[in-house]
Amino acid sequence: MVVELKITVELQMVLLPLQINKMKNTVLLWGLVILLFVVTGCVSSSAKIAGGEIEVFHIDSPGAEDLLKLSDYYESATVVPLETSADCLLSEIKKVEVDGDLIYLKDNKGESVYCFDFQGNLKKKIGHRGDGPEDFVELTSFTLDKENGLVYVYSRANDKIVVYRVNGDFVESFPSPGYYAVEIEYVDNRLFLSGINSGVGLLYNLISLDSSHKVEGMYMPSAEFGVSRHPMLKKVKDDLYFYPPLYEDTIYVVRDGKFEAGFLADCGKHTMPKEFREQANDGRVIWPTIGIDMIKNGYILLKNLAVFDRLVFLRFDYRGQPRYGFYDKDQKTFVCTYDLKDDVSYLALNSQHLWQTDDQVISTFDPNKLDHYNSLYSDPDYLKRMHLSQQQADEALKLIRGLLDKTSEDANPILIFYKVKK
Repeated sequence: MVVELKITVELQMVLLPLQINKMKNTVLLWGLVILLFVVTGCVSSSAKIAGGEIEVFHIDSPGAEDLLKLSDYYESATVVPLETSADCLLSEIKKVEVDGDLIYLKDNKGESVYCFDFQGNLKKKIGHRGDGPEDFVELTSFTLDKENGLVYVYSRANDKIVVYRVNGDFVESFPSPGYYAVEIEYVDNRLFLSGINSGVGLLYNLISLDSSHKVEGMYMPSAEFGVSRHPMLKKVKDDLYFYPPLYEDTIYVVRDGKFEAGFLADCGKHTMPKEFREQANDGRVIWPTIGIDMIKNGYILLKNLAVFDRLVFLRFDYRGQPRYGFYDKDQKTFVCTYDLKDDVSYLALNSQHLWQTDDQVISTFDPNKLDHYNSLYSDPDYLKRMHLSQQQADEALKLIRGLLDKTSEDANPILIFYKVKK
């Protein structure tokens, strides 16, 4: 049975330009209450919305010049240089998942799902391009069903999903439901697909399939003339966090079969007005003008996040520049910075490409930058400016020079796994 989005309609009166004809009086009442909270800046750290609770990130100082240390949030880092060989030449990594002691990933070329151990050794490749029932034309995205040992590969080019066992054996293939997706995740015995808010196929930003591959849920209608932006899906235990490509202030979560608001970014005067958001999400509007206005007006744009038991790591843009924030669920506090001092892995955390396990943030590092970091940690002025001790510098140099011995100019990317403090 198809289930359309019917929850948190009160919240969407403020955040979503949806046309709702039913329950008009109730929606209007709650919409006015929430709007008053947002305008006056009186949203509490755990705001009541539509009878439920939503945690709020108060991003009131996006221009903060404080430099935060990763060691305040991450206790350790595991650096994994990926094997480079004639059979394993990767481009930009687009997705990473971990199952036990194995790392699964796809790169920009999308030829196979690659599987490595934590020493960076290639263990196997799953699936390949082709026209047969066991093949795919394009590896758009993949996801793991860890409980049953399955790998789902979605191919947008031929509207197809191919299923393999983790050992690489073919299981089955089936057509996707006429839906132009760019990302998939397997969570809580359901396969979720997310599109790009365009008028192609099923006009929803997120759908779910049941065990028989039939459409079970359709969430958040997409626009007929929507623009093409990549959604964010994050699998966290049995929850799925979802941020649609709509320049919203709300991050949603699918939990226990319910689609609801998970976090709200209270950006105060940096909040994008509803009318401007509608223009920005209209594919018929000329983009350069919109982008310039976003920067000039200082609107905050949410980009990425990682969610853990206590900590939420947030990446957002402010005046065209990246910013980083940490939300403490226990203390109900949010702090942000223009940059992060990486005194854990001694390499830069690439927050543009960000994945996670239950207790780790996963980032990538370009091996071509190792020589640059080798020079930095040999520079006394840099150590003084970054408040790094000589012992930390020696540890950094030892790590980097060891990596330089294993890599070359044509080496595959390096993965870094940051373990979150409890």
